[in-house]
Amino acid sequence: MVNGNRALADAVARSVQQGELSNSPVGIRIWYIRVGDKANALNQYLHQVLLQSEVTFFLDGYVRVMPDALELLSERLALTPGAMAAGAIPRTRKSVKLHRQNVGKDGAMHGNLFAVRSEVCWRLRERGFRVPLGTYWTDGLMGAVFCFGLDPAKNRWQPARIAAEPRATWEFDRAVWWRLNDLRGHFKRLLRQAQGRLENQAIRNHMAVQRKTAESLPQTSAELVERWIAEFPAEARKFLLRSPMSLLGLRKLRKPRDWSRVHEPPEVVGQNETARRHSG
Repeated sequence: MVNGNRALADAVARSVQQGELSNSPVGIRIWYIRVGDKANALNQYLHQVLLQSEVTFFLDGYVRVMPDALELLSERLALTPGAMAAGAIPRTRKSVKLHRQNVGKDGAMHGNLFAVRSEVCWRLRERGFRVPLGTYWTDGLMGAVFCFGLDPAKNRWQPARIAAEPRATWEFDRAVWWRLNDLRGHFKRLLRQAQGRLENQAIRNHMAVQRKTAESLPQTSAELVERWIAEFPAEARKFLLRSPMSLLGLRKLRKPRDWSRVHEPPEVVGQNETARRHSG
């Protein structure tokens, strides 16, 4: 699902329809949504595209998934009946070592690649759950939702609801300090991470402290953070003083965004022969 970049969506669609994947036994569809936002893409998938299957995989478009990663995640879910999701890790020695030391301790998962039981996705859809628009660390929110068994009002936090699979890995092209575009991208990422830390505080307060349901989260991450600041000013002030970079994150959050087109349904801009036959 390509969000906010029609040129990219069309290019990927041409590749799927005319390249090696055109005759793949796996059905492939390219969806396009106009609003460039990861949270919106996840919401659109859950409420407009979700198909019947045993496992649903979520991955970022810029990562390269190792050939056996999806199978390993599926196997991990099959071997862990109490888990709602399974998480993979980046393919670096440091990440693998640290993850293996901390498997199952905090219920964290990387948003770049993880698997969810499809029945859980359908339950989220039925409950009306949506990720607040503009959320940066969507994986942190999804991880919290799973660890609370979809409902903090009724369930205790259990990290075991996310099964760790350190053998399932992915990689991506890393930035280098001597490229100007990479330096700009790094600074933007620091701002987004500062925003993400604010969101995490507000999400923790909403779910872990107030024990409110996931589907009662506000429509946007900006509203979520502003509500936290208004209702718990002392806590918010202490956090902001302790993390000055978060002030820049707050400034970024407060910039107006146009969400008027988020309810427009996703558009199929390309599919291979297998997907076309199945849809017919």
